[in-house]
Amino acid sequence: MTREEEVRASYADNRYKPLEEELLFRPLSRPIARLLAPSRVSPTAVNFIGCAAAIGAAVVIGSGVTGFLAAAAVYVAFLIDKVDGDLARARNVASPRGQYTDGFLDLIGEVSLTIGALYAVGYVHPVLLALSVAGPLLFYYHGVAVPFYLQRTAPDHRAPQRASGWRTLFWYGRAKHFLLFALLALVGRLDLVFYVLPLLIVYTSILFVRNLLNRP
Repeated sequence: MTREEEVRASYADNRYKPLEEELLFRPLSRPIARLLAPSRVSPTAVNFIGCAAAIGAAVVIGSGVTGFLAAAAVYVAFLIDKVDGDLARARNVASPRGQYTDGFLDLIGEVSLTIGALYAVGYVHPVLLALSVAGPLLFYYHGVAVPFYLQRTAPDHRAPQRASGWRTLFWYGRAKHFLLFALLALVGRLDLVFYVLPLLIVYTSILFVRNLLNRP
């Protein structure tokens, strides 16, 4: 296997498994995927359903709804997002095209949540708003650039087992993004979103410097 093939494989087989995802989402997404596997429902269809669910969750929180209902809407949106990947792997049809579709629709869903939070809060200082948009965009660019430009595999490529455990609590990912919105919607403090997301600029800068220094 060439280096490029190894890199692609490390992302395609979903080695990156943060602890919160394994505990809170995968126990439901995998059984749902197994139920859907014999059906005619495609992973791409689930991609679009997940995106629609995220937009729906954004509408819920943007309309001022807080508490359990808002948190549940955000949780369900991310749960559906996990089903599409599990379904593709269950059928052994995971592909770069599927990852492209999934990633694009995922980003639409996450941007929608930020817009929903903005509507819920009513006003956010323009600087905080700009930083809140820039933080996730820089982070996701970094996530795409590492495998394609630096030709590095997923974080666990040197370990015999898939990435999991307490160390993953320090790795930012989409599960943490959705859980942040769910938690703040639950307690009615979506305004804090615009103080947390800018921290991704700092986090991504640390990763950028580490990569410049060529550290694993």
